[in-house]
Amino acid sequence: MARVVSQSIPSEYEKMYKEIARPATEMIPGSGLFYTQGRYPFKMSGKKPVYGYNGTPAQNEVRDVFKQCCECFGKQPKTGGYLPPDIGPRARTWWFGSAIGSGLWYYNYFMKASLNLGLAGFRPDWCKQPPIGDTYDRQDFPNVNYHTESYLFAYGAICPHRYVYIRPPEQKASVFHIKVFSRSSMGWLFTGILIWRINEVWDETTETWNTRPGLVGPIYTLPKDLCQPGMWINIPVSNIEYGIAIGTNFNEPQGNLMQYAFYSSQYSYQGYRPFWT
Repeated sequence: MARVVSQSIPSEYEKMYKEIARPATEMIPGSGLFYTQGRYPFKMSGKKPVYGYNGTPAQNEVRDVFKQCCECFGKQPKTGGYLPPDIGPRARTWWFGSAIGSGLWYYNYFMKASLNLGLAGFRPDWCKQPPIGDTYDRQDFPNVNYHTESYLFAYGAICPHRYVYIRPPEQKASVFHIKVFSRSSMGWLFTGILIWRINEVWDETTETWNTRPGLVGPIYTLPKDLCQPGMWINIPVSNIEYGIAIGTNFNEPQGNLMQYAFYSSQYSYQGYRPFWT
């Protein structure tokens, strides 16, 4: 239902307006019983593409953010969830309690908070899914576990190797986001990163070079220009059951050092931690 109060409709839009805002119709003349008819969305000026029509780039950008926020709300669990400052979906009971005092229904409160960040170019923490676990290993320390480290290292040379391991969230996700802390190179052969698919169960608390899981791939390659320090790397991977591994080209001549450092889930600053969407 739409309520129009003190609104002037330009004459050139009168016909379109009457078609969009279809009045209620009396079912049987004199009965006093009315029913409403649905509007024709494809006649709304600037609607999302319907029958070939499209809005302006700015309109489409706003609609995309709104759609993302709606999808994000659908992933907020009824109970449980993550509590700030941790990243991850928050329980709807948490949103209900947080909305008290705002004068807004908890869904409207959620949408307002999400849209404000989304339209400013940020992804809200509650629209991210944290990895279940992440770690890395080192060939030169084959029995050491590094799952509590704040940084994850991928290293390529003749020896030693280092791989980064990431476990996906329980909810379905198709893109992994990880931020580069630093990279170093020595020698003229310097490339980007390679992504492998992990094909067996592993545990971040016990994973070492000697217990590392089996890998398939590489299934994805990112050039060095897209792996600069301070940049988010967005890795499109789907149907990942056990996780992914990140490394570099390990077939370089001796003396070529290629090392990336990434922020891990243990890093103290929330906005730098890796996440899935």
